[in-house]
This record gives sequence, structure tokens and C-alpha cells, in this order.
Amino acid sequence: MVTPQSDQSELNGQDDETELTEEQLDDSLEPEKDLQEQLQEAQQRALRHQADVENTRKRMRREMEDQQRYAGISLMRDLLPALDNLWRAVEVAEPSEANQGILSGVQMVCEQLESILTKHECHRIEAEGTMFDPNLHEAVVQQPSSEHPPGTVVKEIQAGYQLFDRIVRPSQVMVAQAPENSPAEDSETQQEEDS
Repeated sequence: MVTPQSDQSELNGQDDETELTEEQLDDSLEPEKDLQEQLQEAQQRALRHQADVENTRKRMRREMEDQQRYAGISLMRDLLPALDNLWRAVEVAEPSEANQGILSGVQMVCEQLESILTKHECHRIEAEGTMFDPNLHEAVVQQPSSEHPPGTVVKEIQAGYQLFDRIVRPSQVMVAQAPENSPAEDSETQQEEDS
């Protein structure tokens, strides 16, 4: 039996519709893949932004803590010269019955100021007898010494102070260096080398 053309076209049309729907499915899967990729990228961006925000919070918190911790450093720098002058007055004053009361009063004020600094975590830097450290000490003079190894702090000229881990003021110190040979020793050494 001969199939009418309309039936033929319907059959062909159904095949065309099936092909179209498969193409449409393929096309519909591609945008879905694109959407998933976009979603993953958006999640990654969100995580990065969240990490950036958290890092910024931590940094701000650290900076605020540092500002609070070291807020008094400029005040301490301004007070230290006055404390130095008071200690100098105590050192040069000649003890006598007339000024004994004043001298002991000034000494008590010096000790009180130092205890206040210590209470606020500002400590005196130990210098004399230690090895020279450019982070803590400022070498003002070098002195030849056979009693001390080279690089040892022989004398503290001006006290240094440290607030927590920051230097308020370095210690000014005299540092030992290897003694120079005298001209007689040099000639003896020269003779020994020649023989």
C-alpha cells in the first residue's frame, strides 16, 4: 500500500523533531555546564574575598594592638633625658650633712621614675660586660683593652631602654678593641718573622 505523502511527511517530521530535540538537549546541556563553571568561579571568588576580609581584620587587630602597646614610646623618649639629668645630679653631688636629705630625695625620685617605666614594660638595657649588639647599643668610643675581649662593652656612657621588643633609646657605650702593639713589640714581632 502506498503511504500518502502527508503520512510520509509526518514520519519525516517526527524524525526531524527527534533530531531537533536531541540538538536542543545538547544545547541545553552546554549552558548548564557554563552555569556550573560560573557557579564554581563565583564560589572561588567568594572564598578569596572572605579570606581577604579575614586577613584584613587580623592585620587591623594587630596594628591596633601595636598602637596601644607602643603608644607611650614618644612620652618615654621625652622623659629619659630628665631621668638622665637626675641621675647625673646624684652622681656628681658631694655627700655632706647639709645636702644629704636633698641627695637622697633626688635618688628616690630617680628610682621611682625607673619603677614606673618598669611597670609599663620599659626596661633598662643591660650593657656593661655584654657583647656589643648594634641593635641594642650605640658605640660612642672604642678603647684598646687587654682585660676584655674585643667587642665587649667596657662602660655604659648613657643608659638605653627597651619597651617590650622595641628600642626606646639605644645604650651609648664604650667598646673594647684589641690592643695595639707598642713599637717595641712590633719590632720584636718583625724580627721573629724574619728569622
